[in-house]
Amino acid sequence: MRRIVFFVAAVILTLGTADPAPAQTVSLVGAWQLCNADGCSQRFAFQPNGTVIKQYVVLGTTVTAYGHYTRQGDMLGISWTRFLPKRVCRPNGSAGASKCKATAEPAAQGSIRFDGFNALVWTMGRQPLRLVRIAQ
Repeated sequence: MRRIVFFVAAVILTLGTADPAPAQTVSLVGAWQLCNADGCSQRFAFQPNGTVIKQYVVLGTTVTAYGHYTRQGDMLGISWTRFLPKRVCRPNGSAGASKCKATAEPAAQGSIRFDGFNALVWTMGRQPLRLVRIAQ
């Protein structure tokens, strides 16, 4: 009887001192998009190897940006390395036809938080981006 009591006490002590199960984290890897009342204007694809692809529209042309991302805790940083096309110009005949716009954008860093498994909010300035996962 003494052995049973000792065994039960040892099991309770072991369970009480064991490390708790790690909290499940939501993966950033996958395809995400920014949508509002006007439609979905930006798309991000975060890949497991640390590369990121972003698509967005400038003067009616879809621009594709390539870069690298790092995630440390609740911080996400992106360094952009390449943009295609590099410049977008207004079509001939439209107002301000001589104006072209560069498509490059600066590196970005800010805090992220997940709203469940299918949405995240990335705050890197005044206006946070709310991205939703693209179902695949």
